[in-house]
Amino acid sequence: MSKIMSEQEISFTNIDYIQKIHFPPFVDSIEHQMILSAQLTSIIQDINENPDVRIVVIEGNQISFNFQTNNLPSPQTEKEMEERQIAQLIANIKCPTIMLCSGSIVAQGFEICLSTDIRICSSNTVFQMPQLYWNQLPWDGGTQRLSRLIGIPKSLDLMLTGRNMNAEEAIQSGLVHQMTEPNKLETTGIELAKQMSEYAPIAMQYTKEAILNGYELPLNAALTLELDFNVLLHSTHDRLEGINSFLEKRAPDFQGS
Repeated sequence: MSKIMSEQEISFTNIDYIQKIHFPPFVDSIEHQMILSAQLTSIIQDINENPDVRIVVIEGNQISFNFQTNNLPSPQTEKEMEERQIAQLIANIKCPTIMLCSGSIVAQGFEICLSTDIRICSSNTVFQMPQLYWNQLPWDGGTQRLSRLIGIPKSLDLMLTGRNMNAEEAIQSGLVHQMTEPNKLETTGIELAKQMSEYAPIAMQYTKEAILNGYELPLNAALTLELDFNVLLHSTHDRLEGINSFLEKRAPDFQGS
């Protein structure tokens, strides 16, 4: 593998129950989109099959998510879209995901951000959906996920004008959950991930699935879904461990089973 190809690949590391996925600087090419998509497909399959991964932290540098794809055509077929999509792959991660945002989060990079569960940004972060400038529109879930997160009026504003949204506005709109100084971003994200990794992993997955899947259902059907997950949870070892640790006044030792 060439050095250039290696530098364009995603790197990942494990810290206890946390998997960190580090994006490289984006290169304006269809080839790079396909490299990232193919590698993520393999990484995420491993994550979903590994009970020791409880939290995923997604990060990069100042330009990793600045997907200036103005020279690239949008996918023309469903097959090409699958080969170039990234956000949808991240949305398929079963455990909770945290994204650390800094620098410019642009176009498909913004769509990647929207596919995560919790978003923390540094004070210098700028978000933008400028696809209309390029006679394109978001195709990796942007039009649907953004409106579900911050509402239709604000989404129309950002997408139809292509303007920048700074970190403070992102906080106010609910797009981002927490803002920190650039030099504290990684520490803040890892501390949160470590805290969450102490919770019962199956319960976290069920909670995530109940919220995301139940949102699209009528209320009664969503409540039934919530009940079903609670019934499933009662049969787990971690459920018994939670009760015993409470009665014995000690910290629980969840095993993800």
